[in-house]
Amino acid sequence: MPALRYSEDTEFNDALRARGILPPLPTEPESPEATSPPEHTPRDLIDELDNHKAIDDLELDEEIPAHLIDSWKSARLAELQHDTQITNARSSGLRPIGKEDYVREVNQASEVDIDPDSVHARRGTGVVLCLWNNSPASSHLLVILEQLSHQYPSTRFLSIPGGSCIANYPDANQPTLICYRAGACLRQYVGIGSSSQMAKTVDALESELLSIGALDEHLKVKSSQLHDEIDTDDRDNDYERSYGSKTKKNIRVTSKNDSDSELDI
Repeated sequence: MPALRYSEDTEFNDALRARGILPPLPTEPESPEATSPPEHTPRDLIDELDNHKAIDDLELDEEIPAHLIDSWKSARLAELQHDTQITNARSSGLRPIGKEDYVREVNQASEVDIDPDSVHARRGTGVVLCLWNNSPASSHLLVILEQLSHQYPSTRFLSIPGGSCIANYPDANQPTLICYRAGACLRQYVGIGSSSQMAKTVDALESELLSIGALDEHLKVKSSQLHDEIDTDDRDNDYERSYGSKTKKNIRVTSKNDSDSELDI
């Protein structure tokens, strides 16, 4: 009588297994094809370039030509940078601060790199602070700074009443601009007014701030890209209400002092 092979898959053995006399047959391991992850097409790999995954972490197929990968990376990075600039521009603006905020909002904030992974790393952040008073010259300058703040969202545009920042600060010295970057004061403009060449127009002040490095020209957002750009006349009215100016617009004021003397803050 031949010996029984309990490992065989026979009807008799199945009956014994059903009654618990024989142990169940071992399960067969799944084939490698069933457990291997699905293959990705080049298009699938490129679609992984999103805001939530670093490009360098992607497992790009070695069969994709290197120049195509570099081209896709560059295009995606440019798109993300553009979207970030537009978002920042829409949320930017000339922000008021208090004296107690000065060190944090000006000195310390100017040391932060806005783009540490770019060729512009270790340059810090540009900060433009306006010390203002209730005068047409200050009102005129604040309107210009508000417009520049949307064109250059990477720069911090701040404002504070001169008397609140420095006790007994002379009206003749206002408005004053203090510009910082990388923890250092780039320049101070004391007593500039609407008659001052550098503060007459947006373009003039923009040119001056670019020349001292307070603005990032490569990060400028064009006016045509700002869909919610505010009309200049509306900004004039807003600042007249916010800062209490009772004067008419476009009044020329002669500046009594246009020096770069150091301020003791």
